[in-house]
Amino acid sequence: MNHAAMHHAAITASLNYPSVTNGELPPVSRSHRHSLEPVSDGAWQRFSSPAVVDPLLRRAPKAHRHRCEAVLRGLNRRGFSQAWQDWILYRNFFAGQTNGLYLDIGTNDPLRISNSAFFDLCLGWRGVCFEPQERFHAAIRGNRSCALVPRCVLGQAANVSTAGTDGHFRVRGRRGNGGSEQMQCVGMAETLAGLDLRGRPIDLLTIDIEGSEPHVLSCMPFDELDIRAVLIETNKVDLRAVDAFFHQHGFVNYATLMQTDSTWLDNLYVKRPKLVVPEESEECSAEDRALTDCHGGGHWQPWALKPLSKEWGRCQID
Repeated sequence: MNHAAMHHAAITASLNYPSVTNGELPPVSRSHRHSLEPVSDGAWQRFSSPAVVDPLLRRAPKAHRHRCEAVLRGLNRRGFSQAWQDWILYRNFFAGQTNGLYLDIGTNDPLRISNSAFFDLCLGWRGVCFEPQERFHAAIRGNRSCALVPRCVLGQAANVSTAGTDGHFRVRGRRGNGGSEQMQCVGMAETLAGLDLRGRPIDLLTIDIEGSEPHVLSCMPFDELDIRAVLIETNKVDLRAVDAFFHQHGFVNYATLMQTDSTWLDNLYVKRPKLVVPEESEECSAEDRALTDCHGGGHWQPWALKPLSKEWGRCQID
């Protein structure tokens, strides 16, 4: 059994879902919950120095040290990701952090075009890999240390329709929405509680499920989860609707990441303090209407109309 498989077996022995119990993560603090600060130039000089990088490389699997080094030193070489996502995230936000936690929704192949492999293999972060397709499970267990949850995941557990396979697998919505297969998805909060991770800071949530992202995220309990950064595929969506959704949950659109052929791929949303917004106001007066138009009554509107937001609106349970 290789190193990754032994580590995976050790953390999955005691529960139906793998239990992550070794080591400690920092407790949730107010500053941690509300902000993810960029790495300063001075900090980067320290974290990319041989004194920090060399011990990390010695601990990394030998087969992956070349790619680990590229990201850890900020070299002009690619890591594991399709569009330099791991490089961008480490250099700008996570340099030097070796006690992180990631959630990877739609892991698929554990190494190929992976946004989480670097954080697992090169930094030793804990992770949870959600991958419902059985054909990938052996490779994930053999090459990664993440706790494998072999189900689809939603904000709340539900039976869903699914379609597609491999990298094109997607959740079509609640059961009966036209998918070819039926599947029981787990709920995010309950799953993290079963893994002894309730209340732990989640440094990175990466999700790539071929346009099914709103079905997974729309009822995600963001107020219960201390998620610092979300990396999400956006090449098939109206970005205004996605921006509005994440703004409502206290995230800003920090970066657009493109493939090397200059086509859209992902966006990076970073946790910041929520905006202070007007509370319920009185109906518009004649003066208000004359001066400010007062479309829709003049109240502050947190969500767009459903025809505009489509699946990216407020949580609605069928």
